[in-house]
Amino acid sequence: MKRIVLLLGILAITAILGSALAVRFTEDAEFCSSCHIMNAAYQTWYHSAHRETANCNTCHVPKGLVSKPLYKAKSGLIDAYVFFIAGSPEGIHLKKDSEKIVQKNCVNCHATLVRMIGKGNGANCYHCHSYTPHGDVRNLVY
Repeated sequence: MKRIVLLLGILAITAILGSALAVRFTEDAEFCSSCHIMNAAYQTWYHSAHRETANCNTCHVPKGLVSKPLYKAKSGLIDAYVFFIAGSPEGIHLKKDSEKIVQKNCVNCHATLVRMIGKGNGANCYHCHSYTPHGDVRNLVY
């Protein structure tokens, strides 16, 4: 019985440390740009004012000790499936759950400027500011 408890403890610690390392490894924008389809988004972000204060995860991943790694794992598995099995899409677009995350993160950073945006049936930040930080990436060739 003691061996089982010890083994489970070692497995739990390994899983926690492995998850923490995976989250840290995938934090940098350079990791996100390792997929060729992300190159245009990376280049527009790199040349924007957001580069100094934010990276991909700042805007596109929820905050929280549990929600952040779970979302990154789910998103990473979906991306791996799409790119390696289903074939690369011609373009990328925010999904409904991602739209909510991006909006919430915009408001978190710019709360004093956008207190009322997105309330009710109003537009979200990225409807007007899609040029920031990514611009019209459909017209960029890299």
